[in-house]
Amino acid sequence: VSIKLHSKESLEEEIVADTTVQEKNITFPTDTKLRLKIIDHCWKIADKTGVKFYHSYKRKVPALLRLLRTRSNRMVKPRRKACLKLRTYAGRLIRDLERKLSEEQNKQYAEEFARMKKVLAQKRHDKNKIYSLHEPQVQCIAKGKSHKPYEFGAKASISMTAKSGIIVGAMSFSGNPYDGDTLPKVLNQVESLTGQRPKSCLVDRGDRGRKTVGETKIELPGKAKKTEKDAPIISLEDAKKELGL
Repeated sequence: VSIKLHSKESLEEEIVADTTVQEKNITFPTDTKLRLKIIDHCWKIADKTGVKFYHSYKRKVPALLRLLRTRSNRMVKPRRKACLKLRTYAGRLIRDLERKLSEEQNKQYAEEFARMKKVLAQKRHDKNKIYSLHEPQVQCIAKGKSHKPYEFGAKASISMTAKSGIIVGAMSFSGNPYDGDTLPKVLNQVESLTGQRPKSCLVDRGDRGRKTVGETKIELPGKAKKTEKDAPIISLEDAKKELGL
């Protein structure tokens, strides 16, 4: 649509491409949250299918939640035990469902059961972790922001013309690919939408590693030159004298 609105201005030979994180609609994932969601999901499956648990733990789970909300230093070990109990309860509910559901129902929920089991089995430093049950493709992406070092979502790339700033390309990627590896697909999309291939593409230093992609020249900003030495540290009194205060 943006290309159609600015037909001539969008046909620039130089574009700017940058990647960002397309955040998903999830809260910050923790083990406790995911285990509670698994327990709640098992309860919902049991209500749909008419399964009666041997133990549903509907009375014990709220008591564990009240314990986890306490912030006293004396309750560190009890809170840790409560978190482990939630994992135990979630595993028991999944196994109880698998035993009592029919073969057709087990096939219907096989993917969800496998996902929930992976969440319960995963550890802190595992790769390809699941951060959300309803968005299993969510990735943890570090963007280097001081106020938000990690963002949870998918990597996306935006391309726009260098002078007029018209968006000529936008696409999302599965996983967390290296920024430089996204450039060939980005340039192919821009060429298919505008009808011409850009002669040059401006990127940041996160895309370093390639000088050209096909016929397109990749331009990176150079390293900052240290032209001036760091200013000397002076006392407050000396500063006042220089300013005439």
